[in-house]
Amino acid sequence: MAALEHVEEVPSSTKRWFQAVDPDERIHVAAVHTMLEAAITLTQDELLGVKASKLCTLGDVGLLDFVMSSADTLRTALEAAGRYTRLLNDTLDFALEVQGERAVVRLESRVVLPAVAEDYQTCAMISNQSACWPDGVLADMDVWFRHKPPASVEPYLDALGPVRLHFQAPLSGFGFPSALLEQPLRSSNSKLHDVLRRYADLSLASLPKPESITERVRALVSDQLSSGDFSLEETARALHMSPRTLGRRLSDEGTTFKGVVDEMRKTVALHYVAARDVDLSEIALLAGFTETPSFYRAFRRWTGTTPTKYRWTHRGDPRALRG
Repeated sequence: MAALEHVEEVPSSTKRWFQAVDPDERIHVAAVHTMLEAAITLTQDELLGVKASKLCTLGDVGLLDFVMSSADTLRTALEAAGRYTRLLNDTLDFALEVQGERAVVRLESRVVLPAVAEDYQTCAMISNQSACWPDGVLADMDVWFRHKPPASVEPYLDALGPVRLHFQAPLSGFGFPSALLEQPLRSSNSKLHDVLRRYADLSLASLPKPESITERVRALVSDQLSSGDFSLEETARALHMSPRTLGRRLSDEGTTFKGVVDEMRKTVALHYVAARDVDLSEIALLAGFTETPSFYRAFRRWTGTTPTKYRWTHRGDPRALRG
């Protein structure tokens, strides 16, 4: 840590993160990415993630490591990883798929990962568990990375062994012969596995409920509504994901970015029109409309009436009863 004090490019806030992180604390993914970027600045090594993965040993990931390594078969181990990944990471979806003669493990991040994070996440998963896996997995393995090819692949092969590497791929993850899924692990211990799964279930249940992406978008849009700075692209950037990923996540929750914005505008507009003595042109701005006529059209769509008549109705004004 002392070396950090002499690196001017590393922000002081990041230095404090490095010095004071509690190993049991859950850290926001944006803070982790800041720390990783600072580490690259410090070391001047773009391949820091893959090199760090080689230093990772069984148990460094905690309970998840031992649940996986004690499983009966490779399939059971990988399915357990899918179930308990949230013990380690709230933004990672771990999925095992069987595609004919190949088994594919997808490591889908809900946020955009810098290359150093993708390298560590993928390589550590393999290098940390491969000693427990059946013979033949690494001998016929494909490993995919979304980021561009590095200057050298030697650190990857050094960390993973003789695997086939693919960069600028459509997914992050790895694949191997599906026939190996039913093979026993070298470290299998069914009694220990049962005990660890019960503990993992309790640990999983004790985690705070993750905030939905819709709720996070609502919060961001609410903060920026009056300024008008709430585009899909800006919101996605604030959430550390691509616009396409944000759109897909919202779709999975049954809504759209446009729908969330419309809902927030409606909420703000109805509140101020009914409850406050605020000029309607000002309410239009508070609801994120740059032009008052657009606000009037949207208000009629929401309520079937004009803002003025809506205000009269909610105040018991007799003018609301007139034609």
